[in-house]
Amino acid sequence: MKSRSALTSYWAKATWTAADNQVSRLHAKAMRTAISASQKCRPVVSRLLRAVFVTLRVAAEIVLWLLMTVSRTAGWALRRLVRWTLRHPRPAAYAAGVIAVAVLALVFLAPTPPSGFGDFDESLACMAQNIYHEARGEPMVAQIAVAKVVMNRVGDRRFPGTVCAVIKQGGEWPYHACQFSWWCDGRTDAILDQRAMSKIQTLARDVLLGYHDDPTGGAMWYHAKSVAPDWRRDFAEGPTIGSHIFYRPR
Repeated sequence: MKSRSALTSYWAKATWTAADNQVSRLHAKAMRTAISASQKCRPVVSRLLRAVFVTLRVAAEIVLWLLMTVSRTAGWALRRLVRWTLRHPRPAAYAAGVIAVAVLALVFLAPTPPSGFGDFDESLACMAQNIYHEARGEPMVAQIAVAKVVMNRVGDRRFPGTVCAVIKQGGEWPYHACQFSWWCDGRTDAILDQRAMSKIQTLARDVLLGYHDDPTGGAMWYHAKSVAPDWRRDFAEGPTIGSHIFYRPR
């Protein structure tokens, strides 16, 4: 008769063997399921790859056809141009001269950002923001006048030499001590009217490129018609444009 410890050991061994056999059966079943799924998915993947390759091939053939068509058209046009030039040398010479003059005009007369007032993109951003806050609801001529005051100051030795420095001059002082009040009036400088800002940016670019004449006659100061600051007596009064009165040096 077996002892109690022997029976316990035999029972544990039998239980372990049964569990191991069950795990083996489950593993074999999972492997068969995975293999079956792989075999079922393989045709789908194959069809997808075939469709991708066919699409790429068709796209490549279309591109090649377009390149060949453009090349043939360009070659035909070039041959016709050469034949016409040989048959009509004088008109061809005139046409070449006109083209050369046009190219030179584009090279030498194309507007370029003038130098002397800092980085163009930075100056454009500052100028647009100044026009927006100072004269957003004004007519175009009034907005140009405000922008021209900035440009007149940039060209004067009494003021900073860049657009942004002129607009932000005095910002280190207390409120309402700036040259342009919006810069340090304590209010938000957020751009709320993007449609108006888009038009103002185009106008500011044109002013920086010198496309507009100065309607103020060289003014470097202005104030709203609703106020009467004491400093106005030190300068010569200029035109009233929109809601601002402009002043020039005496």
